[in-house]
Amino acid sequence: DQLEYLLGKKVVSTLHAFRFFGNKAVHNLIAPTNLELHRALVVIEYIMGFFYGLEESSNSFKELKKDDD
Repeated sequence: DQLEYLLGKKVVSTLHAFRFFGNKAVHNLIAPTNLELHRALVVIEYIMGFFYGLEESSNSFKELKKDDD
């Protein structure tokens, strides 16, 4: 699985658990707790920061390389 390669097995497992929160909320009308929502948001923020931060760092490096040329 490509996600496991990028994020690791534990993170992908956690993301699947978040999906189950949503399924329970939609299909069984069981809302996740505030703590569950908070933890889900923290994980998503870290993942977004990882990918967007990596892209930003890469772009910054490319700009430095242009300045050296």
